[in-house]
Amino acid sequence: MNVPGFVFFILCILCMTGCGQSNGDHYEDNSVMEKNTGLPSEDLNISAVSEKISVDKNINMKVRKKGCQVKMKTPSGDILCLEKAVTPEERRKGLMFRKSLPANHGMLFLFNDDSVKGFWMKNTFLPLDIVFLDENFVVLKVFSDVPSVQEGAPDSEIPSVAYWGRNVLEIPAGSSESYGLSFGKKLIIL
Repeated sequence: MNVPGFVFFILCILCMTGCGQSNGDHYEDNSVMEKNTGLPSEDLNISAVSEKISVDKNINMKVRKKGCQVKMKTPSGDILCLEKAVTPEERRKGLMFRKSLPANHGMLFLFNDDSVKGFWMKNTFLPLDIVFLDENFVVLKVFSDVPSVQEGAPDSEIPSVAYWGRNVLEIPAGSSESYGLSFGKKLIIL
């Protein structure tokens, strides 16, 4: 492994293990998060199942049936049916162990902070496009065709990506281009 690749690998591992992350992703007590964010704690109970959730005081989404919890319109006009990953456990699991992902489906990872987010393909058996978004769901960076891994692959051979942003979208590999997803383009929550 060359030196830049090794440094990138180490940075990705640090991001995934929480080193340097803001405390926003790991609060167990909403009162601590309320103190640090200024948001009422009832808006921060993001793991509770309810008719309406709030991840950020400017983003309200209706909870939909499992597998299609958030609908987003792409720049091409396609409608994406997305699962959401809000809690640390949901984010860690992501799309692991999936053998298939239908067209127009994916996962939206929602965070409360702008920071470098690291994603790796451990136990992810299908290739993905990984799209980093800002707080308004404007595209910052697209990593196309991030390869899948074989079950049991050593950690040193697992692909990873990292970039600065607020939210992250994972969709089937190759679909970001057909959806018109490129820097500066916006997705709209329906």
